[in-house]
Amino acid sequence: MKLQRCRQFFTALQAHISPEDICFIKNFLLKPEQELFFAMNPSDQYHALRTAFTARRLLAAMPAGSGDEHFLTRCALLHD
Repeated sequence: MKLQRCRQFFTALQAHISPEDICFIKNFLLKPEQELFFAMNPSDQYHALRTAFTARRLLAAMPAGSGDEHFLTRCALLHD
């Protein structure tokens, strides 16, 4: 448990949203949702973005038609 908390701490310190990430976010979130997303602190934004990438990767490994990729991505970006 302590190791996981240390990893989270150092990941938060290195949190960075790239211009490509911003394009990705704007591609999936409506303007009011973007305002919510960008109001979060940077480490939470980074966490949400990583969660969205993981969710999309897991969905891609499932049979076709298993879920709505766009909705899943929006949910992951706003889950905090």
